[in-house]
Amino acid sequence: MQQNILRNSGVTNIYLVSTEINNAFKYPVRLRYMDDTSCYFAAKLPSNYSKPIDNTDVQIVVYTTDGLYKNSTVIKSSTASVQEVVFETGIPKVWEFEQMRKSSRFIVNFPIEISFSDSSVLESQTYDISTGGVSLYLNNEILEQNKANKVNLVINIPSDVIMTTPNRKLNFEAEIIRETKEENKIFYVFKFININPENQLALKNILMHLKA
Repeated sequence: MQQNILRNSGVTNIYLVSTEINNAFKYPVRLRYMDDTSCYFAAKLPSNYSKPIDNTDVQIVVYTTDGLYKNSTVIKSSTASVQEVVFETGIPKVWEFEQMRKSSRFIVNFPIEISFSDSSVLESQTYDISTGGVSLYLNNEILEQNKANKVNLVINIPSDVIMTTPNRKLNFEAEIIRETKEENKIFYVFKFININPENQLALKNILMHLKA
C-alpha cells in the first residue's frame, strides 16, 4: 500500500509543508501512529507556532535513501502541548517520487533474531530489507540501555528463497536509527554497520532473486 512508504526503513526525514499565505510553514515531524483513515505526526512545538485551520492543505514530504516522496493531503486537526504539537492528516493516496539511488528495498517476512549487549534476545519478522538495513515490528519496546548499543541481527532465510551459499543464517551488526510507536506495536529501523563480504554477497543475491 502507498502509505507504507511512511514505514519504509530508509526514511531519513519527514516534513509537513504548507504554502498557505497566512500561515506558511515547514515542520520536521515523525510518524507517531497511522490507522485506516488518518496519519498522526508529532513535531517539537515551534516558537512561532500558529494553529492551522482544520482542513488546511498540506504536503507530506518524505526523504528516504531511495529518493524523495511527496503527497498532498489536508491537516484534519492539530493539538499543541507545552513541548510538542500533533497533527492529524489524511491518509496519503498517490505519491510523487524522485529516484535518488539504484538499490531497492523489498517488503519481505523473514524470521529474525535480535541479540543485545545484555545477552537478551528478541524474535520477530522482517518488514522490509535492503543492502543497507532492515525494519521490523516488536510487541514490546527495546530497553533504553540497549538502544544506544550495537545489536546483532540473525536473519533466517526460508528454504524457498534461492541462495548461492548453504548458510541460511545471515549475521549483521547493526544499530537502531528509528523507533515509531504505533497502536499495539513498535516499528524499528536498523542500519547495518558491519557486514562481512560473504553475508553481503548473499544478501545481494537474495535481493536480486526477490526482484526477479
